[in-house]
Amino acid sequence: MKQEWPIEPVKGPYGTEYEPSVPFIPGSQTSKAAADTVRHAANSMVEQVFNAFRNAGSRGMTDNELIDHFERCGWSRNTPRARRVQLANEGRIEKSGERDGCWVWRAR
Repeated sequence: MKQEWPIEPVKGPYGTEYEPSVPFIPGSQTSKAAADTVRHAANSMVEQVFNAFRNAGSRGMTDNELIDHFERCGWSRNTPRARRVQLANEGRIEKSGERDGCWVWRAR
């Protein structure tokens, strides 16, 4: 989904350009303002989540493991998963199997 405001492309770790994505409720000025406020922080967050996957290596991480890791850093439970979805949509991580009934994701 294309966002409603102009977004400048960001260089990813492999030199690929992508548009940072922070969802908001269409038609809600409050939601859009909140998204505008955190958009730049989200770029840093997505890189932190990507680094967690890189550090996990071939073992990868499930959403639950990812959430547990970042909750210890004071993040909301929803934030790491949203950044994981973004990374998967950008093709920077991939499913690599299952563990404890959950998908395991790893960096490409």
